[in-house]
Amino acid sequence: MIPADVRDNRSTQRKIVLDEIESLIVFHYPGQAAVDKKKKLELLRTHFEASWTEIESVMPLERLRQGYDTLHFTLEEAHSRYHQEQLAEQMNDELPGDLAPPKQLDHTLIDGTPAFLRRPRTVVPAPAEPATEKLPARIQRNLDRLKVRAPELAPKPEPVPYWEAALAAE
Repeated sequence: MIPADVRDNRSTQRKIVLDEIESLIVFHYPGQAAVDKKKKLELLRTHFEASWTEIESVMPLERLRQGYDTLHFTLEEAHSRYHQEQLAEQMNDELPGDLAPPKQLDHTLIDGTPAFLRRPRTVVPAPAEPATEKLPARIQRNLDRLKVRAPELAPKPEPVPYWEAALAAE
C-alpha cells in the first residue's frame, strides 16, 4: 500500500491554517493588554463569525482558508496564498483540442450537394482469388484418416452449386 502523503491529510492542513491565523494575529497584536485582546476578538468575529474554540475545533478547512485570506488582506493589504482568484488563474482549464468548438462547415454547393456532405468515391480493388494449392501429402493423409474415424469431425465438403447438382442428376 502506498503511504499517504502528510500534505494530503486534512487534519494536518487544518493545523497549518490555524497556526497561520494565530501567527498573523499575534504578529499584528502581540500584547496581552485588554485593547489588544479586544481587537483580536473583533478580527475573529469579523472574518470567521465564530469564537476561537469553534474555529479551532469544528470549522471546515475551506472556511478556515477563506477567513484567513480576508484576515490577511485586512492586516497585510495583500491576499494570502489561499486566495481563490489566484488559485483559479494557476489552474489550466483550457479545453483539449478534441473538445474545442467544431469547425465551421463548408456550405458551398458542388453539383447541388453541400461540400461538407460530399464523400470522395474510393476504388475498392477486386478480392484476390484464393490460391488453389494442393495440401501437403501428410496433412491430406491425416484428413483422410479423420474422415474414416470420426466423420462428424471431418471438414464439411464444399457445397456443389445447384446447377452442377441438377446436371449431375440428369
